[in-house]
Amino acid sequence: MDMALHIVDPEVDSLLNTYLTGTGLTKTEAIRRLLREAVQRNRKKEKKAGLDAVLSEIWDRATRESRLPVLKEEVDALYEGTAE
Repeated sequence: MDMALHIVDPEVDSLLNTYLTGTGLTKTEAIRRLLREAVQRNRKKEKKAGLDAVLSEIWDRATRESRLPVLKEEVDALYEGTAE
């Protein structure tokens, strides 16, 4: 479903016009580009957060009082939970 975007916030309109200066882009193209870049940044953050959680869990398991080794199967199982 296509919907028109009507910008009524003067600051947003000003920022968009400033961004457009010298780019040769239309407002639609600029918004598409900026949104695409924002979505990509968010995906990277989510992937990094997932990897950080896996590494944290591995570290927690590796540093417990028992000092038991982390098995390859355990690491694989943790990583599988973050795969897309």
